[in-house]
Amino acid sequence: MIELPSLRRVSSLYLSREGGVAYLPGRRQRCTIDLADCPPDEREAICQVVKDAAPQAVATEQAGRGDQRYFLIELSFTDDEPEPLSFSVPEQDAPEELLRLWNSRSS
Repeated sequence: MIELPSLRRVSSLYLSREGGVAYLPGRRQRCTIDLADCPPDEREAICQVVKDAAPQAVATEQAGRGDQRYFLIELSFTDDEPEPLSFSVPEQDAPEELLRLWNSRSS
């Protein structure tokens, strides 16, 4: 589990699905969501997905063991947060809302 700071200062969300049978970095899919430009209700829904996924976070080396895929969630903050925050969620443990967000944004 990861403890999240306030998500009000999140400017961008980067979501990727990684892992699987073979490591092929060129096949990595990533979507970017600019939360600064999202309508307030959409931003709140996306932040709720992140909050729901955080309790399922594990170390990246545990998330993608064997042929298991996982989601890598990276958050960029405005102004006073110097570094982005990232965490991994195994695909089999991911909340349904995270799967829906991925499917709606990755195509």
